[in-house]
Amino acid sequence: MAAWVIRIWEPNPPSGVEALEWILVTSVSTQTVGQIRERRDWYACRWMVEVFHDIEKNGSSEEDRRFETAARMTACLAILSLVAVRIFQLRTALTSQPNEPAKEVASAEEIAVVKKWVQHRGRKRFTVRDFVRGVASLGGFLGRTGDGEPGVRTLWRGYQRLQDLLLGYQMQQKNVGKR
Repeated sequence: MAAWVIRIWEPNPPSGVEALEWILVTSVSTQTVGQIRERRDWYACRWMVEVFHDIEKNGSSEEDRRFETAARMTACLAILSLVAVRIFQLRTALTSQPNEPAKEVASAEEIAVVKKWVQHRGRKRFTVRDFVRGVASLGGFLGRTGDGEPGVRTLWRGYQRLQDLLLGYQMQQKNVGKR
């Protein structure tokens, strides 16, 4: 198998910062500076893949699931992957746009349910941070000083519980409409 080894380093890092150095091995032909830059950019995106796989593995406990057929496993993993993408979106929004309105990451129904859960009474805008932490609180996140931001397991559990609450909310809305 042919392989290309690429070394990428930072010759003059900022003062007090350790220099970046990557040794990349690829099976994709890499012969020009442009191709090297492309491979570098691919690798720079790797953290997103790592976070996604961490969410899949630790959020859904997918490695603990047992199936009798590959078809059943494939179907389950497809659904779990969709939920993992949603959890990843929430985590990313929490760090990249915490002060934006919650409607940027959630439906009106999701916001209504989470607001009710966290007993948000319109004291202020309901932000992305409020929504994501509210979902996490459904999964057991306490949000104490020093707790940091919620982890993927807590978010995963909270998101599952939110789906159950949404179903109840939707059923209630249908019953209200019938009266």
